Amino acid sequence: MQGQPAFLARVIEAVLERRPGAEVLSLGAGHLREAAMLAQPGKLGRWVAQETDRGVIATLRRGLPPGLPLRSLRCNLSSFVRKPYLRGCFDLILLPDLPGCGTGSWPKELVDSAFAALKPGGLLLLGSAGPAPPEAAWMEVFLGLRPCWRSLEEMEALLAAVPPAEARRPRVFQGIGGGVEGRRLYAMVERR
Repeated sequence: MQGQPAFLARVIEAVLERRPGAEVLSLGAGHLREAAMLAQPGKLGRWVAQETDRGVIATLRRGLPPGLPLRSLRCNLSSFVRKPYLRGCFDLILLPDLPGCGTGSWPKELVDSAFAALKPGGLLLLGSAGPAPPEAAWMEVFLGLRPCWRSLEEMEALLAAVPPAEARRPRVFQGIGGGVEGRRLYAMVERR
């Protein structure tokens, strides 16, 4: 899926335009395919990647562009919520695949912890699978894919975890394009 990595790379580039030497945190980093799409990865101050799968971390380190100042955060998302990262450390925090379905408070606690780790003027970007497509049952049964299908209202409710006095320009929008990418939802908020 090239749509999401390309979108994430554009967001990172936009933050770098505003803040050269920006510091980025990717929660649930995966393979960081967006890193290969950056025009000048050496402009980043640091990129911290939280990923619990050691095999994924080893693979991504071998495939990253030279000069990318990558560090890994060795904890799972539950630990990140229980022991939040230092407050005010990052210019951009990416959580491109929000975990946790249902009505529990854990996703909101994760959003709150991530927002707390932003510097003033920093940006938090959340992503999730949007409303279930007609073929969702087929995907779940035959492909074993069980994403957390979220609605626009559920994404807006997650942004409500952010203290309103500290939030600027919260917005929820749908991915661009057709297919899977067009069904993805994103939520974005800046810290005052």
